Amino acid sequence: MSLSDGNPTTFGKVGADTFVRGDASALTVLDPGSATPAAGIRLDALAGQTRQAASDASAAKTSASEAVAAVKSAGTDVDTKLGNYLLKSAVGTNGGVVGIDDGGGILLNSVSGAITYINAGKPGGSDQTAIQFYSGSNEGTAATLTAWGGTGNMDGNLAVGGSTLHPQTNNVTSLGTSNNAWSGVVTQTAPQVVSDANDKTIIGTLGDSGYTDITAKLRAAWAAISGVVYTLKNGASDRRHIGVIAQVVQAAFTAQGLDPAEYGLWCSEPRTQIVTAKNEDGSTTTTVQPVYEADGKTQATQQTLRYEELLSLGLFCERLERSDLTARIAALEAKAASPAAA
Repeated sequence: MSLSDGNPTTFGKVGADTFVRGDASALTVLDPGSATPAAGIRLDALAGQTRQAASDASAAKTSASEAVAAVKSAGTDVDTKLGNYLLKSAVGTNGGVVGIDDGGGILLNSVSGAITYINAGKPGGSDQTAIQFYSGSNEGTAATLTAWGGTGNMDGNLAVGGSTLHPQTNNVTSLGTSNNAWSGVVTQTAPQVVSDANDKTIIGTLGDSGYTDITAKLRAAWAAISGVVYTLKNGASDRRHIGVIAQVVQAAFTAQGLDPAEYGLWCSEPRTQIVTAKNEDGSTTTTVQPVYEADGKTQATQQTLRYEELLSLGLFCERLERSDLTARIAALEAKAASPAAA
């Protein structure tokens, strides 16, 4: 070994148990791949770097310990503080987050030009998907909406769990429209219709002497209405149905000088259709558009009937017919039994 300046060594082994002591701080440790001192590092510099590295490692360990202790002491408050870093500008944006307003409601703001929707469940899964609503004094659910089955083509089942399903405001909300009607209704008992005298203003009674003119016209209109057997053009089967055509009822009333629109048994609304279009950016826009007649200018109409009112008309007209026939038969029998007839 030699000093960096080339002088003979002052530190080394002389004999088996004898060492020569000297200052080696100025020695240079050479790079094995180089024979020049410039490629090495002095031992005193190497020792200084080692001490600094040890000091840095100790400081890093202390900082890490303090960080772990701080997280543990924070507890659940850490999650709350981290939540503060969600930007409010991300609420209701495309690819953003769902927000909660000051009243505790969920904000589902639609992206411009797109439909607001909620995806629940897993595509291709066979399990039920439920939305649960909590209310009342017990911990259980107050009502549920549960979906299951189907192939993913709008043919699944949606069940309502609860004691009743009703509109929020009385006599305001309809179940279905003439343009978006339910395909069928199945109930355990017959529907109930509000029929309290306190809710109605009586205009006339069929058969009363003070309502003779309208009674006669309604009886004539009923007599002109024919029953038909038909199939539905957009039905899922070719099953035959028996009923009445709304246009026939309209014509029967009009022929008697009665405006069918004044009677609740006949209804007519403009025909519309729901159109979903795909935009250039990939979003979709849904609009309700009118359906026109063949001329492309006149909006088509959708006519409907309230069968319970129509059948009520028929019931009372038939009762009056029977009453008239009974009176005529009684008169004929009386005439036949009189001496003059003999």
